[in-house]
Amino acid sequence: MTSRIAALALLLPLLARIAHADSGVLRGSVADSSTRAPVAGVEVRLASVADSADVRHVITLDDGAFRFSGLLAGTWKLEALRMGYARMVRTLRFSGGELDLDTLRLRPLPLALPGVEVQSSPPPAVQRGDTTEFSSRAVRTHPDATAEELVSKLPGITVDKSGTVKSNGETVEQVLVDGKPFFGSDAALALRNLPAEVIEKIQVFDKLSDQAEFTGIDDGQSTKTLNVILKPDHPATFGKVYGGGGGDSRYQSGGSANALLGDTRIAAIGLSNNINQQNFSSQDLLGVLGADNQRSGGGTARRFSSDRNKEDANSFLVGAQDGVTTTNALGGHLDTPLAGLVDVSQSYFFNEGDNHNAQDVDRQYAVPQDSATIYAQRLTSANHSFNHRFDGRYAWSADSSVIDVPRLYFQSHRATSDLSAENHMASGEPLSRATNMSATDASGHNLSNHLLLRHRFGVPGRTLSLDIGANHTLKDVDGTLRSTIDDGTSGGASDTLDLRKDLHTTSSSLNGRLVYSEPVGSIGALQATLAPGVIDSRSVHHGWEPDSAGAFSVPEAMLSNTFRSVSASQSAGLGYAARRKGLRLVVNLAVQRSTLRAERILPSPLTVRQTRWDALPSFLLNQRLPDHRNLRLSWTTSTKLPNITQLQDVVDDANPLVLGVGNPELDPQYVQTFLCRYSATDPGRSRSLFLGLSYQRANHAIGLGTWTASTDTVILGVPLRRGAPLLSPVHLHLASSLNSFGSVSWPVHAFRSLVNLNTGATWTQTPGMLNGVAERAEVFSLSQGVVVASNISPAVDFTLSYTGTYNIARSTLSGLENANYFTQAASLRLNTIAWKGVVMRQEINHTLLNGVANG
Repeated sequence: MTSRIAALALLLPLLARIAHADSGVLRGSVADSSTRAPVAGVEVRLASVADSADVRHVITLDDGAFRFSGLLAGTWKLEALRMGYARMVRTLRFSGGELDLDTLRLRPLPLALPGVEVQSSPPPAVQRGDTTEFSSRAVRTHPDATAEELVSKLPGITVDKSGTVKSNGETVEQVLVDGKPFFGSDAALALRNLPAEVIEKIQVFDKLSDQAEFTGIDDGQSTKTLNVILKPDHPATFGKVYGGGGGDSRYQSGGSANALLGDTRIAAIGLSNNINQQNFSSQDLLGVLGADNQRSGGGTARRFSSDRNKEDANSFLVGAQDGVTTTNALGGHLDTPLAGLVDVSQSYFFNEGDNHNAQDVDRQYAVPQDSATIYAQRLTSANHSFNHRFDGRYAWSADSSVIDVPRLYFQSHRATSDLSAENHMASGEPLSRATNMSATDASGHNLSNHLLLRHRFGVPGRTLSLDIGANHTLKDVDGTLRSTIDDGTSGGASDTLDLRKDLHTTSSSLNGRLVYSEPVGSIGALQATLAPGVIDSRSVHHGWEPDSAGAFSVPEAMLSNTFRSVSASQSAGLGYAARRKGLRLVVNLAVQRSTLRAERILPSPLTVRQTRWDALPSFLLNQRLPDHRNLRLSWTTSTKLPNITQLQDVVDDANPLVLGVGNPELDPQYVQTFLCRYSATDPGRSRSLFLGLSYQRANHAIGLGTWTASTDTVILGVPLRRGAPLLSPVHLHLASSLNSFGSVSWPVHAFRSLVNLNTGATWTQTPGMLNGVAERAEVFSLSQGVVVASNISPAVDFTLSYTGTYNIARSTLSGLENANYFTQAASLRLNTIAWKGVVMRQEINHTLLNGVANG
């Protein structure tokens, strides 16, 4: 362990050394020797005589000025090149500090020159204000590369196997193409279906909400966005078709087509295979994909998670399922202006997945002596799901404007599973054994619409806007469950459940946000905000037992539960924003009153009412610094309501050895988030540095309570065997997380590649409760990654990556084990074009998990 930590720590000074080079500066300007007028667009190259690999270049600005920074003392060769002028070459001695060359005069050539094409690699990253811009020409990719392959080569950007894109440790939530939506908010769907060869630039920035873009005042609802800018000379139509087959009846086929007809863009994609390949992220509205893989207790815990936000489409996106999946997908996208008045952007995507999985799980718990310490299960499952997604955006703009954003999502799912599981004590003595067979049919939808009305008055900066949002979700589940549980010994007592259960859950929400902005002075503006909202959720569970004829017609009262929760909030706020010389400052303070009524109607009435007042301050500072640098600081506060699944006290018996039940006495969490981000790029040397730090703190945090049965017992009519756990969400004091990220990149001219080093450290503090005793789990992770991306030629394209992470896990509860473990992932993707265009592709992946538990 010590050696691994030391090895990772040794890389930190290397990052600092690379990031903080000498601060010598060379400046000057270029002018025409005849007219004395400044000359823009001159390529000024600077090469070190001592190190031929150290070559830098800049382009002169409109006033002819140029500037190099971070120069080492020594002898340098300077060249100035521009069509229509004679080449200038000078050798100069630089001793550090600042050197002003004054004006370099280029001699115009009197003769017309033949056409010359000058090719050079632009800097990979340039910081332009609060936007990081990447050039596609900085890294070479093979002719058939996707946008995802291109993006994974860029400094500070990572893409995992599920298609999740992160920029400097922050998840990219949407992908735009030329500033417009492309297939909704699924980043994987956009990047895996766009060819890299038509891309000019990639921009990463925090996109303001439509309301904030109109007022010019950041409202704290920005979205991490990746904008793909296409080449101006790309073909009007482009696409590809592919197909192949192999042994065991394996096959893969697919294609994409894009057409640009003036201002109209049309795209179509398709995919069909049975080899676990997806060019999109699955949308799991029902919370069922992958749930079978967690029946050992993770599925019950997943039920009580509050991470999903019905208003956020990204919260329903998941990666590919474990097992073997047959996938069929088809989609289309359209961007077009209607009559020159309305900009239309809409897309439809359909996918079908047929998954089969067999899985064995062995788990060891650290719990009191009379409880289960060893859990083993075997699960086989089959899942068949259908998804439909429609995303639209319709914008009419003038001094007044209207924007309508509908999202219509549908899912149906059918699943069967066969589970066998056992609980043992540390001595090996059996505690309980269960078999479980289930079949489920589920369907549901998530329908939402945002209507934004905006008006700009005659005074600059005076605006009025109203955002109205509505959302409705539905989940219908009908299933049968047959389970047998005993004490694990032959001839021992056993319990049998033979049930049919149905669930009907709905949630409807309506919210509004009225914003008025008024200019104050020459650099400032005031903003007043009113934001009411209401959420009404209902959940009805029914259980049925078989009658003498075997039909499920006998009501099971203990498994029937009707529950309703209604939450309402009203907030009013006042903010001030100022802009001056690259500085942007926004300060807001809102006061919110919120109410929550949790009501159990069946089997016995119970009502819990809560009212609370919260102050919700926020702060944002963005400073554009010289030399392509930017600093951003933000602090936001919010409240987070428990969902109806967490509140409803009905037993989840999907796994009879791990039961779960809701808690109607939960109240909202108060969440604070602090973010600091620093970006610096050096276009002259093609280097970049990105640093990020975030901290989140949740008061009144909702944690997971675990109680182990000391004897065989019954929980709301469902048997719980001795030693088996019961899970339930509980209120605890505090949950915290701290994340830091650093990325530095530079070119290696010796083998024409770009090297990107990523360093990260994460600390999380998660509260919980074990048998009535509060505990706190802490995990500290230190990671180091490196990516080497080729920039050789389209004929030789490789990306080599490695990430190693050391984790230290600790618990404050006496008697629980601590654990340290190390994970590493390495991959090589190599594409070569050989004789007569024969393409050879190789991809190698290696994953290692090395963990040691210390008791």
